[in-house]
Amino acid sequence: MASTEERLARVEEQVQEQSRGFSELRETIHHLERRFDDRFASIEQRFQHLEQRVDVRFDVLEQRYNSMISAQMVTVAAIVGGFVATIAALLSR
Repeated sequence: MASTEERLARVEEQVQEQSRGFSELRETIHHLERRFDDRFASIEQRFQHLEQRVDVRFDVLEQRYNSMISAQMVTVAAIVGGFVATIAALLSR
């Protein structure tokens, strides 16, 4: 059987090994966190770019819709004006 000093030395060695292992684990976790941060920043940038493209597309669609509505309103006004002119002509006879 090993002496108390030998056993204590072995325990101290194991504690040092675990301490080194925890330090390595901590460094690995920090490295992984940095990688995740970089990756999420990249993904966020891509989403912002996509959002800008979608906004531009919606602006174009909105402009087209507004011009279409304006054209329809002008057409309705012309039709109503034509009816009014026709009715006025008929009533003046």
